[in-house]
Amino acid sequence: MSNPTSNFGWQMPTPVDLVTDLPADFEVFGQAVDSSLADLKGGTTGQILSKATNTDMDFVWIANDQGDITGITATSPLTGGGTSGAVTVGIQSASTSQSGAVQLSDSTSTTSSVLAATPTAVKSAYDLAASAYAPAFTNNFYAGKNKIINGDFGIWQRGTTFTSPAGSTFTADRYDVIQNGTGTSTISQQAFTLGTAPVAGYESTYFLRHQVTAVGTSTVNGIEQRIESVRSFAGQNITVSFWAKADTARTITLRIDQFFGSGGSPSATVVGTAYTFNATTSWTRFSQTIALPSISGKTLGTNFNDAVYIKIYNANTLNSQMDLWGVQVEAGSVATAFQTATGTIQGELALCQRYYYRNFPAAVRTVAIGAGFGITAVVANFRLPVTMRIQPTALEQSGTSTDYGITDGGGTSYTCNAVPSFVNSTNNEATVNFPFSAVISGGAAVQTRFITTSAYLGWSAEL
Repeated sequence: MSNPTSNFGWQMPTPVDLVTDLPADFEVFGQAVDSSLADLKGGTTGQILSKATNTDMDFVWIANDQGDITGITATSPLTGGGTSGAVTVGIQSASTSQSGAVQLSDSTSTTSSVLAATPTAVKSAYDLAASAYAPAFTNNFYAGKNKIINGDFGIWQRGTTFTSPAGSTFTADRYDVIQNGTGTSTISQQAFTLGTAPVAGYESTYFLRHQVTAVGTSTVNGIEQRIESVRSFAGQNITVSFWAKADTARTITLRIDQFFGSGGSPSATVVGTAYTFNATTSWTRFSQTIALPSISGKTLGTNFNDAVYIKIYNANTLNSQMDLWGVQVEAGSVATAFQTATGTIQGELALCQRYYYRNFPAAVRTVAIGAGFGITAVVANFRLPVTMRIQPTALEQSGTSTDYGITDGGGTSYTCNAVPSFVNSTNNEATVNFPFSAVISGGAAVQTRFITTSAYLGWSAEL
């Protein structure tokens, strides 16, 4: 037995082998076949043979986990499929009515409804939106962010020059004088020369000037505005900003207090930190971010006059002059571009009139229609231009009795024998008594008049 098989190398008997050699030859041959095919034995139903190594005839039985593919069924968004032959599978194009494959695009201007935006396109769109969105919070036309009323000092219902402590404590609308001693100061309306306002493109008309005329025992000297309700900004970061200049290098101080009102048993005022700024003879914008304390656990007074006080002090030095414009208080930690509370002249006036309204003539004129009341007075009703914060309980007036008068139904005019006096009011109306000596029938209609331009009537609902 000398001839091996070509594929497996099994030793096969040859035709010339002796008969006596055949049993042994077939034993060798059979053992070789048995050894070579041993791996084909075994397995269980469903298993298949798999090559174990690269060695010839080295197999192992494994589970048929590859499966037998007998057909391919395609559902949307796949297309094609089949059970025989060359099977082709694809994917349909996506549209607004079906799912599928989409093409990516970097474009931010396409009107296609079948393209998908890449992160590059989304970023470009975001940048465009951000650049358009940001000016709404930084330009001069975003109203509502500033909680200071009359921040550009455009409204001066009470007049244009004030001396404190004599006379009214309020000056430009919504601004009160801060002075804690016997000193005096002058607050006046100053007009900008055209083109010199602090913000280019915002040609404000006026600014406020505060000048210390006598120090006396005062330790602070300045102005404040009271933002209605101590709830305003409570527990938040706010940013206060303003433009200021002085007659020479001066220190200006900013402080914010939380006042819980009067009446009853309100919590004590929370006095804020004092922040100082170095003003020069040139307009400079100053800003300060402040964390207002929470009001949790606090008690309000019963007179509905709680407020957040914004205080700006002048240097308490004789003749020290502080000019202010563009006062702003807003939420957040950034001083954005200045804007008044409403963004309009009429809107700002209406906000001011919520707290104070003065009826005064530009010339002699009729101011209200009243009714004769016996022989001593005419009672006139005034419709207030806006609903005031609270019901006014007093009347302000100027001049003497001869600055006021009436005209009866027959056209005869009379001068009052005393200045008008308060009768009563609501938040929307006020009734005033015009006293005089003529006999007017009870209930007869008459005109009440300001005879001179020195006359005025005013109602206050200030905090």
